[in-house]
Amino acid sequence: MLVKDALDVKGHFGVGGNTFGAQREEFWVHNSWQIHPPASPPIQIFPPPDLLSDLISLFFTHAQPCTLILHRPTFERLVGAGLHFKDHRFGNLVLAVCAVGSISSDDPRVLFPGSSSKHSRGWQWLKQINFYQNIFNGPMFGLHDIQAICLFLTFFFGSSNQDTSWVLLGLAIRSAQDIGVHRYKFRSRKPTVEEESWKRAFWILFCIDLGFSRTLGRPIATTFEDFDLDMPIECDDEYWENPDPELCFKQPAGKPSYITGLVKYIQLMEILAYVLRHLYCVRRSSLGPRVASQSDGRLVADLDSALNRWIDTVPGHLRWNPQMEDELWFAQSVMLYANYYHLQILVHRPFIPPPGQTSPLAFPSLAICANAARSCSRVVRAHTKRSFFPLPHLLDAAFTSAVILLLNIWGGRSSGISLDPVKEMEDVNKCFAFLRSQENRFLNAGQLWYQTFN
Repeated sequence: MLVKDALDVKGHFGVGGNTFGAQREEFWVHNSWQIHPPASPPIQIFPPPDLLSDLISLFFTHAQPCTLILHRPTFERLVGAGLHFKDHRFGNLVLAVCAVGSISSDDPRVLFPGSSSKHSRGWQWLKQINFYQNIFNGPMFGLHDIQAICLFLTFFFGSSNQDTSWVLLGLAIRSAQDIGVHRYKFRSRKPTVEEESWKRAFWILFCIDLGFSRTLGRPIATTFEDFDLDMPIECDDEYWENPDPELCFKQPAGKPSYITGLVKYIQLMEILAYVLRHLYCVRRSSLGPRVASQSDGRLVADLDSALNRWIDTVPGHLRWNPQMEDELWFAQSVMLYANYYHLQILVHRPFIPPPGQTSPLAFPSLAICANAARSCSRVVRAHTKRSFFPLPHLLDAAFTSAVILLLNIWGGRSSGISLDPVKEMEDVNKCFAFLRSQENRFLNAGQLWYQTFN
């Protein structure tokens, strides 16, 4: 940018224009010794046509409403044209869709060959994915790679392999930044399917990054200050394209878009990013025993206000209602509200006092956390009772809520507060029931249930 500004000033004063002269070729070309030989195209084995069709349908019915990674008409058009047989990058994306779709399938063909374990669903396709085929030549990742990585990471949210996924996530974010997806200038004057797909993929990468950071306690790869990309357009997939260019990306008036759920989720993740950077940063925790200061009180008050503003702006069709008729909106509402209550807990959790001590802030931190945990337990209970959407993103919320409620029971005993343990355990058991309901599909659910139950 400094050189660009200098050239602009040079041109402004008429000193020879604002461009460089002829380049010396030897300093600007890739020499033969710098180029890695291209790897042989991988052999990709896809499901038989009937199973492939079923898995794609299951993906768009069960996973897409809460991930919103792919533009369905474009994806199905490319599959119908057989692109996955010709382009290994798109082949990776199809394999990732099959893996995620398998989570919702009871077809025995989705199990890993030779295994009868339900936890092996999808692995026969996931293990074929190779993101490092041409890592040293040309752009590291293209759009189909980034979309496939988003699905790959979504699959691993419910597995025990999250550590290695975190490294791949960092590569994907850096690759997208290298292309310039994170900048507002990437967007053309009128939206296109490709650019909107890139935009959606980058936002989802960002949200996944925050989810892994929250779970693993590791730094995020990028922050809101590092990019100025606008929010996804609140327009459903079927309205992106139209023979009349003026009608492209026009959501019908009065019809809420499913993308609104993604936008509200991104806004909630913005608050989470601030919480992780200011309340869970490594340097701050390395200073020794935590002593809350007045600045902590102001920070927590500001975060509480931000959460209140967020919940006040949730549109009517996504507001919490256990009897909501639309299953897709219900699943999005579950995801939003469970994450909202989980974030409330994360804001106040560092200030829960040790047994026998009072809270260092003017806030009753344990009581606030316990109330949020009770609310979260009721949300995941409603999901357990009626929804068929697998939501691995909520495993941590249920686990954290159960632990907080147990802490409240034990803390109440030590501080002399009168609590009904039987009634309090009802909410804990709701979290247990959610984890148990997910453990046939997500290995991590069984691990979290075991840790909490014991």
